[in-house]
Amino acid sequence: MDYRSRFKPLLPAAPVVHGGPGSGADDSDSIAYSSYTDFSVSLNPYPVPESVRAAAVRAFSDEALSSYPERYAESFCKRAAEVHNTEVNRVSAFNGISQAVFFLSHLMLDKTSRVLVSGPAYSEYEACGRMTGAEVENLWPDDRHDFIPDTSHLCSRVAEFQPDILWICNPNNPTGALIDAKQMQSVYEACLSAGTLLVIDEAYMNFAAEKDRFSFKGDDCVVMRSMTKDYSLPGLRLGYICAPAEITAALDAVKPPWSVNAAAAAAGIAAFDAAGEYELQWKKLQQEKTVLEAGLSELGFRIVPSAANFILCECPGGAAGCSRIINKLLEQKIMIRDCTSFGLPGYIRLGVRTAEENLSLVNKLKEALI
Repeated sequence: MDYRSRFKPLLPAAPVVHGGPGSGADDSDSIAYSSYTDFSVSLNPYPVPESVRAAAVRAFSDEALSSYPERYAESFCKRAAEVHNTEVNRVSAFNGISQAVFFLSHLMLDKTSRVLVSGPAYSEYEACGRMTGAEVENLWPDDRHDFIPDTSHLCSRVAEFQPDILWICNPNNPTGALIDAKQMQSVYEACLSAGTLLVIDEAYMNFAAEKDRFSFKGDDCVVMRSMTKDYSLPGLRLGYICAPAEITAALDAVKPPWSVNAAAAAAGIAAFDAAGEYELQWKKLQQEKTVLEAGLSELGFRIVPSAANFILCECPGGAAGCSRIINKLLEQKIMIRDCTSFGLPGYIRLGVRTAEENLSLVNKLKEALI
């Protein structure tokens, strides 16, 4: 039998679309990419605190480089457990949250499984589910204007469909919509009744205003956290989950050993310790987002309310106008996220950057609209 017949039906038709390198016309290598101002990704644009940088540099010392890192990033997991006030055996670290999505899907799902995704959403949830052979359903809110999630509808669908996993990104990517703790509790209880594992991706939660920010607590759900976005460590690839001990133990058994390198683990611990500095950055980003939203609105973009560090907006001129704007900005070495891959043609997502960069973007957009 031709080996291709074994895996082709489970592979996605095309790679999952992301922002960052490879999203523009000629930015596929790191040298070309460095010449762009990248609004297509949703990262903390401010400098990494010196204490975090120093911790990563120490991990590159001759002695550290010639030794294996901790097999399961135990020291990092211990510190993350302290931050979340949970037991260390409920924490597992990964080479970025995308790795956690992959291994959790392959641990929990097969061709008899069902997956429900609260959409629009990060495409890896669906891609990893389909790779296992599972049936995947995307449930969008009836509100296609501000994309406010209808948690009662979500609970009803969980009861009807009885999925093995429900994926929720909170705040949502790409809309920025936030489900509050009370609403999430109702979804969690619906999942418990249906025998569904609730997985909440809180990658953007720290960018929410402090009064709205929380991390969901539930004995029988999975909460995912990324260190690449809020703590500005995308190059080190670091994320973790808080989950039932049985799940973390199973994931540690199947994921590659030493998934988290020594520099990433050290920087992650130092980032938790530098929480005060990061809090100031997150607060500043909220302020800059307000200014950028005002500038975009003046240009005729319809802004979708967002609790996160990015802005989803509908372009003047719909899908055709969106394509024209993206291409004109690429000519100016500016990258923005086309949301067609999210099922939102005519929309773009903009990661908030520094005041100077945001002002430059508004001016370039004004030129692109002429």
